[in-house]
Amino acid sequence: MLVGQTEPLAPIAITADKVAQYESQYVKIENTQPEASESGTWNSDSNKGNVSMETKDGKSYKIRTLQTASYAQDAIPTDKSGSIAGIAGIYNGTLQILPCNGDDIQLAEARFTVQGNKATLAEVLEAGAGSAFEVEGVSVIAANEQGVLLQQDGARIYAFKGEAHDLAVGDVVTVSGKTESRNGLLQFGKGCSFTKTGHQDITQPQPAAFSATEIEAYMKNPEVEYVTYKGTVLVSGNYVNVEIDGTSVQGSLDYMSDDFKEKYNSHNVTITGWLFGSYKTYMYTIPVEVRDEGEFEEEVPDGAIFYSTFDKELSSQSFDTSSGWPYLDQFEGWINHKGSGIAAVTYDYSSMSVRTNQSSKGSLSLYDGSGKNNIFFSSVPTYFTIQKIAVTSQNLKLSFGAQRYAQGATNTFIKSDFVVRLSSDGQLWSQALDYDFGSVADEPGEWRLATADFTLPAGTSTLYIKFEAKMGSVNRIDDVLLIPGNGGQVIEFGKEEETPLSTIAEVLAAPIDEVYKVEGQVIGTHSKGFLVKDATGTILVFKKNHGMTVGDKVTVEGATSEYGGMKQFGETSELTKNGSGSYTQPTPTDFGAAQFDAYVNNPTIQYVKYEGNLSSYRDQIYQWHYNVAVEGTNVVGSIAYPNSDLNIENFVDRKVIITGYTVGVSGTDTKYLNTLTTSIEFAEQETMPDESQAITVKELNAKLATMNAGDALGELIAVKGYVAANNEGGNFYQLISLVDNTGEANTGIIIKGSDYTEKDLPVGTKVIVSLKYAKYDINNDLPQLRMATIFPTQEKVTMKVPQITVSQAGDYVGQYVTVKNLTPAANSTTWVVNKKTTSVNFTDDAELPMVARTTNHAVFANEAIAIKKADLSGIMEIYKGGYQIFPNSMEDVAGFKVE
Repeated sequence: MLVGQTEPLAPIAITADKVAQYESQYVKIENTQPEASESGTWNSDSNKGNVSMETKDGKSYKIRTLQTASYAQDAIPTDKSGSIAGIAGIYNGTLQILPCNGDDIQLAEARFTVQGNKATLAEVLEAGAGSAFEVEGVSVIAANEQGVLLQQDGARIYAFKGEAHDLAVGDVVTVSGKTESRNGLLQFGKGCSFTKTGHQDITQPQPAAFSATEIEAYMKNPEVEYVTYKGTVLVSGNYVNVEIDGTSVQGSLDYMSDDFKEKYNSHNVTITGWLFGSYKTYMYTIPVEVRDEGEFEEEVPDGAIFYSTFDKELSSQSFDTSSGWPYLDQFEGWINHKGSGIAAVTYDYSSMSVRTNQSSKGSLSLYDGSGKNNIFFSSVPTYFTIQKIAVTSQNLKLSFGAQRYAQGATNTFIKSDFVVRLSSDGQLWSQALDYDFGSVADEPGEWRLATADFTLPAGTSTLYIKFEAKMGSVNRIDDVLLIPGNGGQVIEFGKEEETPLSTIAEVLAAPIDEVYKVEGQVIGTHSKGFLVKDATGTILVFKKNHGMTVGDKVTVEGATSEYGGMKQFGETSELTKNGSGSYTQPTPTDFGAAQFDAYVNNPTIQYVKYEGNLSSYRDQIYQWHYNVAVEGTNVVGSIAYPNSDLNIENFVDRKVIITGYTVGVSGTDTKYLNTLTTSIEFAEQETMPDESQAITVKELNAKLATMNAGDALGELIAVKGYVAANNEGGNFYQLISLVDNTGEANTGIIIKGSDYTEKDLPVGTKVIVSLKYAKYDINNDLPQLRMATIFPTQEKVTMKVPQITVSQAGDYVGQYVTVKNLTPAANSTTWVVNKKTTSVNFTDDAELPMVARTTNHAVFANEAIAIKKADLSGIMEIYKGGYQIFPNSMEDVAGFKVE
């Protein structure tokens, strides 16, 4: 057969509101531009490849750009308009277009103004967010550098231009643009335009006096309101805030001039102006009048030898670091020490940054902290040392604000994990200082003031103070103060500390927040810890990435804490593997409703078995929870951090039998019996459906096309087919490709669940798949089956592999295919780079893109890629509108082998 040159496919011209109707087709939208709020590149850490676009008539959609796209790192031409072409799609209800290459983006014309419906300001506020309007005859009643507050017949709205304007209070304008909801109120969004049509004098209303009480009430119910309040101006990079006594809420003065920042930074002021929204602890304000009450002066405690609030200049999240916060050597605004002993003071530190979030002043603090900056201990090893404090007394008192907080953690403050030591020369260090928080109880995540009284060795004239966190990214300090004291614990420089070996029973009987050492054998694991047992007892070691397996002999040294009514070793524990052996689990105790209820009042480690219905959910910080409802009790079984080899997702929404160790109780209103699970099985075993009841994969796909994600498939009974791919090559974890083996389009489906290789489910095996408990799932646009049960037969065949082009990829999703005539990008090196899942870009003869996706577990991960045209085999998938192929063997990538 002769094949001629094919002309590139011309896109179909559509309007933005028709994107969904042209799903999976090559389309083009004219008269479009990036929304004014966009910036950066087409795929960045902030936008994740989703860029909001608008059309002249006010319609919206998104440009979807894969990280591997050739234009992904090109700058978004935010000052241009034009046309966009690409594959139309809809994802989670959002209309999107996926450009095939950079040529599909033709933005070279000047930006246009979105044409809105004419309305009054009251009508705009009534309509809600997301529409375009034009309002004539509105007055400017307040202004900052990039926006104005507008008024018409008692209706008021903020209009954010997003760049400099020349408007002043009293100007009468026509405003045009799209509305959006921000900071609890409606506003004209970035990119709105103003046309000045006149000027009139403005008389501001009588301001309402706002103290902490009124401010706290406003944050819950924001409105546009004229007020006056007092505070201290704090400038942090481009941000200007006002710290207000008696509340953790700050006035936020957006887009103030450089002259304003210079004039009022660190000054006490009275602000009179307009409030126009609230967010978290920020009360948004446009000042109309500012009365300067003088420069703020920090009060130094009486007798201070060393005192620092770290607040010379406010830190800002604008530095070239992973978090944006500056490391201590990038910013000197934290150095503001005062006191009688500071003449020679210097600092030494490792992995430390200065931040303003999690303030020691306000709602997060149980002492009257200074707020503003605090010192954050980042990745370990992380420490902060104050050097060369001149001291004239042996008896001293140290105090400092301390916080331990990490999102999603228990956040109990563990003193043994945050150690303070002293030295006279920075070489020989003392034992850990025994500080305490007085009578202030620990409220996890909140600041408290720590104090320690101590007596130095005679003759000590210079003091070093070292704060060291054993766990990264959880601890902060503020307000360090050293004063003369009454003496206390005797400091010994160079004192050796050795932890004696204890039995587990001794540790369980001893106080928490002390360092202990035990030896024993690992008897159970989950993904974030393990149980260790000796002749006297068993204890949980909670430590991510522990690397232990059942039978290992181990030494554990670390601080203990309490969780779920039981003592445990924590994340900072040091592990030493002493060998390995075997361990046979005991016979489990049957746990029913009565045992569950009794356990809540007396939690212990027991090996148990219980039965119930398994469910799952993901919380607000994206952690999965797996719970078992046991008949006859309100106490819920909780599967704690299940190991991946349990394949727990296969069992969700089924009645199951759980075997494992009870490891405590959590929860308040609902109590959870936490279980370190060693096995999970179905309470009811399925049997293979009769083949006569099974439909083909092609028939299944036709039915799925009319269904929604999450739909149960039990009424379909079963599907039959052949295994086209398993995880033998390491690049198809917990997935198989099931096909009809006809080679036709739309005859394949992905089944998500257990991990199969050639040993237990060879390619070519005919299977009957029960759909009794199965559900239809769409994972980032990829159709798949979950919770299906696979029954292999004895029949095995030779597989028919479809030979396709990139343009046909959408018809072969879920199938093992060979894509013809692909050429890798010129910068391609190996299938996996830096041991991380990698995408390699290819194009075919028609310049259509194809991405090959490879994990570090693939057998060919480190193979070099030859830059030449060849065929590539693998499983065809789709990810958020873009097609990807997953090779799964050396043979699949053989065409690109470097000779």
